[in-house]
Amino acid sequence: MTNEILQDVKMHIEGSTTDDHFDGVLVDYINTAFSVLYQMGVGPKDHPFSITADSELKWTDFLNDSSLQIAKEYLYRRVQMMFDPPQNSNAMQASKDIMNEMEWRANVYADYKDSF
Repeated sequence: MTNEILQDVKMHIEGSTTDDHFDGVLVDYINTAFSVLYQMGVGPKDHPFSITADSELKWTDFLNDSSLQIAKEYLYRRVQMMFDPPQNSNAMQASKDIMNEMEWRANVYADYKDSF
């Protein structure tokens, strides 16, 4: 992984970072996921984080604490569900269940962190 947000998501979703045909779509989905994370209290507090297709923003530009890993995994799964959802209903439900748990954990973490 490159640690650059768009490149990591492309590698996770497409298996390659060289194809840029879907960058615009992926950026839209990534920014949607960042908006959801912002609403959960994860990430910068003053405004929702966003990227552009030509940005080289890194994960540490978004977040630099212990919730980063869950935020990354949530973002990967959320973008995957929008970009190329599973065709099997069992796989779809499993992905939804995992995302629901990650959302719950991110909310709990944000509440815990904000209480200090």
